[in-house]
Amino acid sequence: MKLWSKKSKSEPDQRRRPGDLSTNKARAFSYYQNRGDSGRQNRDVDAALGVGSRRVSKRKVLLNLPYYVALAVIIGSVLFTLSLSSQVNVVVVNDENRATDAVLRSHPEYETAISNLVGQSIFNFTKVTIGTEEIEQGILDEFSEVTHAAVAVPIVGRKPVVYIRIAEPRFLLESQNENYVIDEQGRAVISLADMNDKSEALELPKVIDQSNLQVEIGQQIVPKEQITFMAEVVNQLSAAEYAIDRLLLPPLANELHVEFKELDYFAKFTFVNDPKLQVGTFIATKKQLERTNQTPNSYIDVRVEERSYYR
Repeated sequence: MKLWSKKSKSEPDQRRRPGDLSTNKARAFSYYQNRGDSGRQNRDVDAALGVGSRRVSKRKVLLNLPYYVALAVIIGSVLFTLSLSSQVNVVVVNDENRATDAVLRSHPEYETAISNLVGQSIFNFTKVTIGTEEIEQGILDEFSEVTHAAVAVPIVGRKPVVYIRIAEPRFLLESQNENYVIDEQGRAVISLADMNDKSEALELPKVIDQSNLQVEIGQQIVPKEQITFMAEVVNQLSAAEYAIDRLLLPPLANELHVEFKELDYFAKFTFVNDPKLQVGTFIATKKQLERTNQTPNSYIDVRVEERSYYR
């Protein structure tokens, strides 16, 4: 006989069914879900604001800062090495490309003028873009006495080196009451009035133009052959210790007169015949007249080859 008690329908069942975990599961799920959602929300906010990336970026920048500084120093050094100063060093050379002192202008005068030429273009401030040909042409246009110009870009330094060749001054020509320096080509390269230091120009042999030539700076005034002839006459007479006062170019064609400081008469030469032979004839005639106690009143004429006349 089985005995049991039957519960009433109204009495609740206190036993928990194993499968009925809906309430606890809901609670547990809700708790962990809230924590996970909160973390994701924070990360989403940081990502939106860029907080995390900024932290990483700052950290990377701080770690790489020495490399950035070194790179900046290297780039700055390269740019500085490639840069050029507008100030130049000028070297004046002669026909043998040897450094010499300028007769017509001082070195500071050349350096100031050429530095101004270099500074006219921003491209001239780097070794890569400097216009050397334009600068060289500008120098030739600026200075009529400069026959050649070359701009050298230094490898290490920042100052360009400018080599200029100056025409060799031969005579100081006076024409129409103005004085001009004449070079070996017979060109008028500079006016005496435009020279700061006139001392060396005044030591050049003086040539008086009696035909009133129209002189323009940079233009050939006297033929080169006549310049060579006069230079030879001066050299020969100076070697014989005759002090020349001045040379005259009369209106007569191919004629040259030479006046002396210690003689009361002058010598007549011609550009047609050999200058050495004419000087030799003049010296021989003068000595012969001195032996016979004769003195010319006006001149000794040696224009005819191997003959001389005096008056």
